[in-house]
Amino acid sequence: MLLPNKLEVQVPILQSGQADLVFCNGYLFGDNRPCRPIKKLLSLPSPVDIDSFVYCLSHGFGTESSLHRRTYLEKVKGFRENLQGAQEADLHIRLAIAGVRLYKVNDFLFKHRNHNDPTRITWTKKPPGFMLDVLLGLLVFIEQDFSAEFTQARRDALASRIFQNSIYAYRDGAEELAKAGFQQVKKISTSLNYHERSLYKFLANYLDPMLLEAFLKKARVSRNSVQQLLNLKTTTSG
Repeated sequence: MLLPNKLEVQVPILQSGQADLVFCNGYLFGDNRPCRPIKKLLSLPSPVDIDSFVYCLSHGFGTESSLHRRTYLEKVKGFRENLQGAQEADLHIRLAIAGVRLYKVNDFLFKHRNHNDPTRITWTKKPPGFMLDVLLGLLVFIEQDFSAEFTQARRDALASRIFQNSIYAYRDGAEELAKAGFQQVKKISTSLNYHERSLYKFLANYLDPMLLEAFLKKARVSRNSVQQLLNLKTTTSG
């Protein structure tokens, strides 16, 4: 539900020429709880002086929050079809590589109906490696249509996300997809920023990531087996 003053607040910012995509804060309602601010949006930093592509890779906001300049939507041909989720994040990352400038207003300008209908795209079960597949699709889109705008800083940012999600995909059982992800990372960047322990990052400097993940998988299996034996021994002793 767009609140009555949403366009009144956002349109002048686009008309002023200082931004091409304006987003805002909003409320959650409709789930038998009081209407309340969306915490995720409240915590988002200002995108001013941050590369839009890097910002959209790190921070998600919905299309109900945003007012988009039409020319850019046409430039990237709108939503990417057949995605099972993450369609808004995907759209905004593609708009960012196309050159949109972002602006956030702190006004609360919409209400998002929250519900648990099993048909809702948010709740549909996603296949292992789903987000990695989305990111690899983004990479194809960028290299085909916006290679000139794909600066090294942007390559590093996307490669870091692909690498992180390749780790997740491997651990979720999508090993072939993870392999494809790791291979793409090698082609676009050698500077990665991802969330793993220091020891993992140290080993990743010397080992192929697939070998490292295979080694860690075996280590986890061995650790779990030892723990089960210890638990059995404790139960038997008791």
